[in-house]
Amino acid sequence: MKTDLQQRGNLLCSNLQHRLDVCFEILRSIEQLYATSQTLKQRDFQTFVRPMLQRHPSIYALEWLPYISHAERLSYEQTYGPITENNLQGGIQRAEDRTGYFPVTFIEPLQPNRLALGFDLASDPIRWQSLDQAGQQSTIVVSQRIELVQDPDQGLGFW
Repeated sequence: MKTDLQQRGNLLCSNLQHRLDVCFEILRSIEQLYATSQTLKQRDFQTFVRPMLQRHPSIYALEWLPYISHAERLSYEQTYGPITENNLQGGIQRAEDRTGYFPVTFIEPLQPNRLALGFDLASDPIRWQSLDQAGQQSTIVVSQRIELVQDPDQGLGFW
């Protein structure tokens, strides 16, 4: 019985590790896409990531969020729309002034996730902790469990 339980545990761990490896490889692929061109649009992002999402239905969404300095904010917002954050009433508002932002610029699938566009992930402490750790360590990190901006009542996930 102990051996059977141990085998099932090993299988679950192996399966989880494989899924994480796939996700990390997808993230590295997106990183390389942006390393080759600084002029990509939502359509380019969509074309690149849609097949990955179709092959891996456990991935809820893929996003691109560049660092935008405060000096770049006006230009960014003229092109992509407002940079936003959550307010105390549970709604979305234009983000307060900060030295920098990490707004969701592209997201796929777009339609069910449109509300996340422009959301500054650095405005949320849990997301900021992961962004900061990833930047300091130059590596991929997984956040604590988060509420999804596009579905705060139902959507729990990891970033």
